[in-house]
Amino acid sequence: MLELEKAEQPYHLLIAGDGIARDHLQRAAAATIPGKVSFVGHISDREELARLYASCDLFLHPNPEEPFGIAPLEAMASGLCLVAPNRGGLTAYANDDNAYLAEPTAEAFTQAITVACASDDLRRRKVQAARATAESLAWTTVTDSFLQLYDSLHRLGTDRPGMKAASPAFTSSAAQPAEASRLRLASSLARAGFLAYVSAHRFLGLTSLRKGKHPTELKGMQTS
Repeated sequence: MLELEKAEQPYHLLIAGDGIARDHLQRAAAATIPGKVSFVGHISDREELARLYASCDLFLHPNPEEPFGIAPLEAMASGLCLVAPNRGGLTAYANDDNAYLAEPTAEAFTQAITVACASDDLRRRKVQAARATAESLAWTTVTDSFLQLYDSLHRLGTDRPGMKAASPAFTSSAAQPAEASRLRLASSLARAGFLAYVSAHRFLGLTSLRKGKHPTELKGMQTS
């Protein structure tokens, strides 16, 4: 967003979802780009989520280590142009034909966003290809294939007849306020504990090196 602020065209970032980094992100956004970012929290209603997708021009997915990525695929299914990293699990379905893929840096994402907003024809072609990709990975198609696989394995292992047709269902529910607070506290404590663990190892490693020990004598101690 700081890079996009240099452009003449105004941009507004809308963040849906929740997590332990939300408070930090809100404070950072308010301090650096006030009025340019909105946080809407977790959205469990499918119609409301669909309206949210339809109200945007681009979907930004910045995580380069995503193992698959349901949200980018939902955006593609909604006819929303995807800007995402050129690595990670989402490259199993996202490519240069149906999305704008870029190096996971602010500069590269800014360039991809600028190109996507500048070319209506290219964006429409990518959106059409994205819709076709999303339809081939629809929940009913994917879950039916898994159910058929499990049914085949069960039939081979037990000699029993296959199951009758079953229709899978998908729901998304937000945690209750008290449960969400507990989860956030537990996540914060786990994060603080991990950082303390890393700091302690780093300090002990430096101390040992100052005392003249060779790094190979640190018995598995890793410093980064």
